[in-house]
Amino acid sequence: MNAAQNQPKAEPSWRALPGSQALAIASTADEILYHGTRGPGKTEAQLAYFVARCGTGYGTHWKGVIFDRGYKNLGDIIAKSHVMIPKIFPTAKFFAAKSDLHWHFPDGEVLMFRHIKRVQDYRDYHGQEYPFIGFNELTSYPTSDIYDAMKSCSRSGFLPA
Repeated sequence: MNAAQNQPKAEPSWRALPGSQALAIASTADEILYHGTRGPGKTEAQLAYFVARCGTGYGTHWKGVIFDRGYKNLGDIIAKSHVMIPKIFPTAKFFAAKSDLHWHFPDGEVLMFRHIKRVQDYRDYHGQEYPFIGFNELTSYPTSDIYDAMKSCSRSGFLPA
């Protein structure tokens, strides 16, 4: 038995919970509406879905945004991202400015955290390409108007070779 065989196996940095969380992260659906009680990992699943596709060849074409109705409400998901992302991508950098909160990954992928409160706010995103769009607490919006409007930004011009 050599020295490498004596080494304990490295534990993964993060592991999906079996069941709905693992199913959501592995999904190839265009839209995933994941709901449930507090605690089953919906927030982490959203982050993991984005992160699982980083470093896979999309580079700057893998761009995501996670919305909430206000910046203050993004605190929990940003805090969870600070626990998860550095374990998986130690060289990823988080940038925080008054209106610009985002992770930048080694191959150029970007995950932004933004607020969108009114349908009129959609104009700030119109014409942008976000292959990944997430909502933190989507059910806090009184109607589906913002969700429906943002679907037009859920696209990418990337064509794999």
